[in-house]
Amino acid sequence: MNARATLIVDGPVPALSSDVRVPGDKSITHRALFLGGLASGPTTILRALAADDVDATIRVLERLGARIGRRGHALDVERPIDRTAHDPVSLHCGASGTTARLLLGVVAGLDRDVTIDGDPGLRARPMARVLRPLASMGLVRPAPAADVLPVRVHGTTALHACEHVLDVASAQVKTALLFAGLSANGVTRVVEPLRTRDHTERMLAAFGARVTTSERAVAVEGPALLCGATVHVPGDVSAAVALACAAACVPGSRIRLPDVGLNPTRTGALDALRSFGVDVVESDRSTQAQEPRGTLECGGLPTHSITVGAADVPRLVDEIPLLAGVAALAPGTSRFLGIGELRVKESDRIETTAATLRAFGAEVETGVDSLIVHGPTRLRAADVDSHADHRIAFLAVALALAAPGTSRIRGFEAITKSYPGYLDAIHALLGKAAGRCQSTR
Repeated sequence: MNARATLIVDGPVPALSSDVRVPGDKSITHRALFLGGLASGPTTILRALAADDVDATIRVLERLGARIGRRGHALDVERPIDRTAHDPVSLHCGASGTTARLLLGVVAGLDRDVTIDGDPGLRARPMARVLRPLASMGLVRPAPAADVLPVRVHGTTALHACEHVLDVASAQVKTALLFAGLSANGVTRVVEPLRTRDHTERMLAAFGARVTTSERAVAVEGPALLCGATVHVPGDVSAAVALACAAACVPGSRIRLPDVGLNPTRTGALDALRSFGVDVVESDRSTQAQEPRGTLECGGLPTHSITVGAADVPRLVDEIPLLAGVAALAPGTSRFLGIGELRVKESDRIETTAATLRAFGAEVETGVDSLIVHGPTRLRAADVDSHADHRIAFLAVALALAAPGTSRIRGFEAITKSYPGYLDAIHALLGKAAGRCQSTR
């Protein structure tokens, strides 16, 4: 959906009930593409996510000389980026913050003048947290230089290995610095204030990098000669949570989601749903390509309020808007604390989450880095906007499915950023009632 779309939902809908396979994990797909672009020999990415953000990563890699083929749900990195090219190049990252930040780590090791830009929303997101530590490794920026996109940088094939102690827990920053470390002389070590998702560390080892890890630190030895690999991408747990939270809002629902990634650094939202009293069961667990996965069965309404603290946030940061929606239906007061990072996402997610909840009838309080939701809420239909943020669109749909009356979600096309088949999944869960949830333009 490229044109601005509105989703119309006639609620409350009947119980959601079906098996749905969620798309491939976005974080893993991004990382596999970048590492394939740095490796010698072909890389195959099976069950890769096909979405706007991933397309942005493919485009920038191709602009850097990589050749990437598509076979159904598979991607083949047939040729890596061209490290011998020295002509200036401009790279556009669309709306993808992951693409922009990880790309900075890659181009830091290229002797090339590179300009990185993105859509207006991405231009507002902070890049200093990546640019400053990369500068200590040798990345050059012409003065004067802003800390937001567009940025112009010039890398070097002689980066300095460093130890980086991060102020903000960010898997994107960690990954960018590790990618730069692949081109540096010596050991690049990243220490985090809190542990973040570890897909990069797991995948670096699969591509042949020398990696060492501890609870809050990871180090890579460079210069590294990576070899192409086959990456089996599990289902995206964030997409699974979007459907699980919808099921938690609609009475009587029971859904089954096979082959979902269950990496423990990403499953905080599943633990939060269990704390709400929602039934979330894991089965068929296995490990493939160093990533744990399994089947999820989810259902049941929330019966308790919860508190999410700052230490919990890295494991569920993307799912906080959806969890706040579940909190609106739970008895008692739920608190989400230490969530200031949400203010610099695709939207100010503290404010856009609060605005969406209030439109559906919830009582909400916001702070600089907090969100407090008082439940249970007697939902009402609402006319809301996604604010060009896919997470807010997911939240709005979950509430609209449970709210009596006709709700309208404007800017629904934002969901294509991470889950283009989301409406099809909702239709599958609705079965004969699928007509109660339709997109218009």
